[in-house]
Amino acid sequence: MSFNFRNDKAVTRENTADEMTVTLRPGNVVFNTSDPEVLSEFWAALTGYESRPLFGEYVGLRDPSGRGPNMTFQRRDVDDLAPGRCHVDFYADDPDDVAERALQLGGDFVRRVSEGGVRWVVLTDPDGNEFCVVMSGSPDRVP
Repeated sequence: MSFNFRNDKAVTRENTADEMTVTLRPGNVVFNTSDPEVLSEFWAALTGYESRPLFGEYVGLRDPSGRGPNMTFQRRDVDDLAPGRCHVDFYADDPDDVAERALQLGGDFVRRVSEGGVRWVVLTDPDGNEFCVVMSGSPDRVP
């Protein structure tokens, strides 16, 4: 099985994970909800997190101390809320390298996304749980 994340090289599960050194940290916890504003108010009150600006219909919170991961609330239809209501985003300098490593370790590629000036890769772990690897590049998105 081969995936081409970049135009210059194919990705295969046979590549060795030793070829890449990537440091990841959980950078964002994403909640699917029919009402992002209301759910973000709940989590802000519970955690003490404060608002962070995002694009489109996304609502965001951040840890004022800068230690904890961000939180993002994305609007989803009620019918889409059953599985995967919450997932983790990892921040990386090179999401493609992380995607390659995930494939080598038994994960699967779902899709690539570019929205609002942000680029990310959606993957699943070996059990089918989705997670995203987001291109770092802003002060609130560092690996």
